Amino acid sequence: SENAQSGKLDSDKLQVCQGKEQKIKNMFENTNQLGQGQLNLFENIANKVQNFYETNKTQLTVENYDSLVAEMTATRTAAQTAMQTATRLASEFGCDSDDPKGTVNEYKAQIQTQMQELKNYRTAIKNLVSAIKASVEADNASEEQ
Repeated sequence: SENAQSGKLDSDKLQVCQGKEQKIKNMFENTNQLGQGQLNLFENIANKVQNFYETNKTQLTVENYDSLVAEMTATRTAAQTAMQTATRLASEFGCDSDDPKGTVNEYKAQIQTQMQELKNYRTAIKNLVSAIKASVEADNASEEQ
């Protein structure tokens, strides 16, 4: 049938879907908010770390500071892009759309990508924190000499 090829739901499946549609949309919304919350938290930490370094850089030496910040920026951008895609897919979902099941599957895959990108961003922040911490410890050790 034409519906089977396009991904549109037949009338029975459409009714079932419509019964769950709001629940699915709420789940998408909650997932998107969780991701945005994580991103906001990570950005806040990243800003504090950079401000700390900028305030104390006369005493600190982090040779690869610029590359660590560049990595942090790149991973943040990748996380933001993944989140924007997930938000777009969530907004496209509807039981009467061309392929609601395909949209749900694509959304699930995108959330996995988003989670990985957030993890990469977190790792980049941790790498910067570790480098600054090592510099602080080295500075403290040299002051004690």
